[in-house]
Amino acid sequence: MQKLTFTAQNYVGIDSINQLPNELKRYSPKKIIIITDQILIELGLLKSIFSILESNDIEYTVFSGVEPEPSIQLAQRLVDFVQKEQGDFIIGIGGGSALDLAKLAAVLSCQEGKVEE
Repeated sequence: MQKLTFTAQNYVGIDSINQLPNELKRYSPKKIIIITDQILIELGLLKSIFSILESNDIEYTVFSGVEPEPSIQLAQRLVDFVQKEQGDFIIGIGGGSALDLAKLAAVLSCQEGKVEE
């Protein structure tokens, strides 16, 4: 199992993106997994994040399947995705479901077993 960076830091609000460069310096991630929903991507709200990561030569991948009131099956798909992608840092962007799923993925993707357990 890979080891993910799981910090006690949560940034909320309009200027939260300004904290990302500091976190990148602090943790030096090699591959980031972004957890969000498709609507935020379609609205272009992640472009600044992608730009920051690309300008720092950091590989990233996106799981954009977050839904309101996510099912156990969706949570398991996310954990499987994170395990397969072998990222070392997770960023959750969006509302409560995205943030809760990001925390769940950070913890469970490094463990044995299934979400339903």
